Amino acid sequence: FSAALELPMLRQTFLLLVVLGVNSTWAFCPFHRQTANSHSNAGPWMSQIPEAMDESDPLVRANNLFHGMYTNTGKEMLPATLVVQENDFLVLLRRDASGNYTRVRSDQIIPPVYHNLKMVCHLPLAVFTMLLPYAQGLASFPTDNAITFQLSMNTAVATINASRFTDARQLERQMFLANSTMDFLYSAMTEHNVTLDKLQAFTKSLTPAINLNVAEAAQAQIDLMIKVMIDWRQNVLAPSEWPGLRFISHSSHMASPMNLVSQVFARVLSANPRRPDMGPNDPNTRFITLDDMLMDEESARTLLATHYTDYAIGDAFFGSPYRMHRDLLGDAAQDYLNTLFPPQP
Repeated sequence: FSAALELPMLRQTFLLLVVLGVNSTWAFCPFHRQTANSHSNAGPWMSQIPEAMDESDPLVRANNLFHGMYTNTGKEMLPATLVVQENDFLVLLRRDASGNYTRVRSDQIIPPVYHNLKMVCHLPLAVFTMLLPYAQGLASFPTDNAITFQLSMNTAVATINASRFTDARQLERQMFLANSTMDFLYSAMTEHNVTLDKLQAFTKSLTPAINLNVAEAAQAQIDLMIKVMIDWRQNVLAPSEWPGLRFISHSSHMASPMNLVSQVFARVLSANPRRPDMGPNDPNTRFITLDDMLMDEESARTLLATHYTDYAIGDAFFGSPYRMHRDLLGDAAQDYLNTLFPPQP
């Protein structure tokens, strides 16, 4: 196969398979079937071939019953007490006698200084992303965008003051970041000569200050999160509730590794980073990370239910509670593809 395919065609085929594979996962995954109705951007990719949806076929009807059983089992396995991160807040969910969840929203877990530090860092990031295509020779100089952002920055910088940043050194750092960004943008607009080397020199000069902002923002969020969790444990939750407490955080795709909220939950639970060989009763299964596209509480509970069901399925059928946490076809696909495209020595 590898000899018969020309490289350009192979690249196109690979790209097509990636797109279709992602959407096929949505079509077949029971969790995504449960949440499909609330996410309209799935579009036609949610469809399966007619043979897989023919209700006159007894096997199709049996398969549809499986999906209902899968959903019900997950709901029955849900823990009684959950903590869900919802943007700048934590929500405590507790199941009552009727099986419904009551909710208590915390005070904010992200203070204003967190957002202020982040927004200042976004100023040089904006200039970098705006000028990068030009520096790479992929686009003409973005004159209109540069003028618009320069005007916006002039107004924004005037608000970087002691009311936002009460620490003098912190304020001085923000002014350094803002002024350095304005100077670089002005020079770029004047000279229209932004090379990749110049762009990189600009960003590297700001890295130490940005890293300090990142550290201070992380500390501010962690301190508030721990304060909320201590208050709930001491004043809200019964002693019997804490051992069964489960946490759900959300994260964008790129920020998922080492996600701050997940790290806090892990330390609060005295849990180590999860390993594939750990069983469903390990403390590390007490928190999961939810993709940003599924941030509402119902989707969070549904995904957690899916985890619990899949732990049991993976352990019962394949001897590994985490087997269903990766593509079930993956191992077989790898073996077969190795016969079609033998690995190079």
